[in-house]
Amino acid sequence: MKDEYETQKICNITDYVTKIRYKVIYRSSADRYEIWTQFRDDLGKLHRNRITFVEAISVEADKDKTIAYVNDYLVANHINIYEDKQNKCNVGSRQSAQKANGPQKIIPVHTFEKHDCKDLEQLFKEWRKAQSEEPDDIWKLTKGTAVNISKDHFRRDGIIDEEIFRREKTKILFISSEANDDEYSAKYNDSPSTVDDYISYHLSRHDDWKGKMRERLSELYKVLSHTERNSMDNPDAALHFAVMDINKRGGGALVANDNHIENYCKQYASFIRNKIEIINLDIVAIIGTNLYNMDLHGKYLGAIKDGDKDYFVIDGKSVPILSLWQTAYYQGRCGVAKGYEDNKIIGKQVAKVLDEMRKYGV
Repeated sequence: MKDEYETQKICNITDYVTKIRYKVIYRSSADRYEIWTQFRDDLGKLHRNRITFVEAISVEADKDKTIAYVNDYLVANHINIYEDKQNKCNVGSRQSAQKANGPQKIIPVHTFEKHDCKDLEQLFKEWRKAQSEEPDDIWKLTKGTAVNISKDHFRRDGIIDEEIFRREKTKILFISSEANDDEYSAKYNDSPSTVDDYISYHLSRHDDWKGKMRERLSELYKVLSHTERNSMDNPDAALHFAVMDINKRGGGALVANDNHIENYCKQYASFIRNKIEIINLDIVAIIGTNLYNMDLHGKYLGAIKDGDKDYFVIDGKSVPILSLWQTAYYQGRCGVAKGYEDNKIIGKQVAKVLDEMRKYGV
């Protein structure tokens, strides 16, 4: 029992390809971090190992940074850890670990230093450069099925209107997987801007996107910010929030599978997390329950879990992470929120938003 009081569990991580499970603890009696791994080899035999890495002690006082460190150091480099290339850790049963991985399961990962930019312009500059220099073996994992998108293709997003956003009582960020650029901007422009798209919607008063994402997110913003529906037109509401895609390169009309989205998030987690910190928001809304259920925010972006709720901790503030439906998705069995009978698709999505708001008490 004494040992339980002397240890603090930092996080649990499962590598989605190798199926190796990692548990990270801080053992106060020894003043060190330990990584416990568990996996089954090709014969189904269970193996457990303990890895000690003392260099993590330098960030032990900051739980968020520790989690980010573990994600970058452990998950992205698990092959290096087992091979002990740089003598950074003591690994038990290394041969068994390598056998469980097998050369056919190795994911090459090119990692970058932790980013701490203070403004989005500098962050985007470094992010785009990192993308353009991405090794070909990584590019195969992060590009998805798009045929027209290059390594240099970079979609800018973020705060729609800086001045308006600064005055918001509740600062809201909508996160989606990727923009549908393969058949559009990728053919003539390698620097599209979601911010410009929302400003265009505001000026034209018309959303010409098939999925009506601009119009529908503007409607959902009013619910999340407790703004009376008829007190603001949707094209005006579009200037009041921030938007972000996980995959800055964009993709096709359909996400064939989640693999390239997760690989991209793993590869650029430090950039994504830095951007979330720069925006310094009050609510994160993930668009698409499939994207939310992938738990990228927990596995790579440092989110913490409290029961059935997830949070980012930014400047000491707990920021709720809500799960919403994709704006083009029609949930037939869900009821329509009161006051939205004129638009059933919006009414059903609003009902989902209200359920999430009640869960988090926002």
